[in-house]
Amino acid sequence: MINSVPSIEALMKAAPALPRQQKKVLYFLSKGQPRSVAEMAATLWLADPRAVIRCLRAKGYPIWDKWQVSQNGSRYKVYYIDSKYFTNI
Repeated sequence: MINSVPSIEALMKAAPALPRQQKKVLYFLSKGQPRSVAEMAATLWLADPRAVIRCLRAKGYPIWDKWQVSQNGSRYKVYYIDSKYFTNI
């Protein structure tokens, strides 16, 4: 049975054609660690990482999200690329 899930490596081959902000977010998330919007905005100097993620999703990039609860009880989302999209090298 052939796996129909594209690897992140295959998806990254199309990345050079992406706009600069989309490349920055894609490379940041491809490290495999969930990242919050605040973390992406501060680290990547982006005003609205959610808009960039929305564009990447529309282009077929497998960016997932999940809710986290902070120490003071407020909720926020973190974004990540699921490990099933990475090939075992």
